[in-house]
Amino acid sequence: MTAPRRDGQHQTGFAKWVRNVPELDSIREGFSCLDIDWVWHRYMNPSDSIGQRYIQHIMLIEEKSYGAEVGFSQRDTIMLLDQALRHAVGSKGITAKNARGRKVKLRYWGWNTIQYQGNMTSESEWIKWNNRQITMDELIGLLRFELHPQTLAPIDANMRRHHVPPLDLYNSIGFTPL
Repeated sequence: MTAPRRDGQHQTGFAKWVRNVPELDSIREGFSCLDIDWVWHRYMNPSDSIGQRYIQHIMLIEEKSYGAEVGFSQRDTIMLLDQALRHAVGSKGITAKNARGRKVKLRYWGWNTIQYQGNMTSESEWIKWNNRQITMDELIGLLRFELHPQTLAPIDANMRRHHVPPLDLYNSIGFTPL
């Protein structure tokens, strides 16, 4: 059986069931089960002087209140998943289809950890992002995809157009302006 929650957080019915099924024992059967606290997705397409951009951003966030650390089995699983996603998406992103059937450019910004001192981010004396102490303004910039999640450097330059794309490029990959 999987270890019971020790953080006092709410459990779903599925989580309670999984934790009590001997055939799914995490140690004896070799399972590492975890939840990803946040899949952070910016779906709104930014605009510039040329028009609407067809780029979306996504990252995974593991939340740890009371300054808790990510345990080994959780870190191991998330690192494998992160590497697979980075390989699949690549550093320049991929063209993907959303639920509306529109093709969009998708950038993956990795797995990130937010830790804070107490139970509420807004009331904590400190906040850490990937083991680096940050301010509330920096946290907002990270969640808006204005700061690079690994370096905290502005990412506006990564989003600007270096060349005006030819209209036939948009047509060839199925973009339809709104």
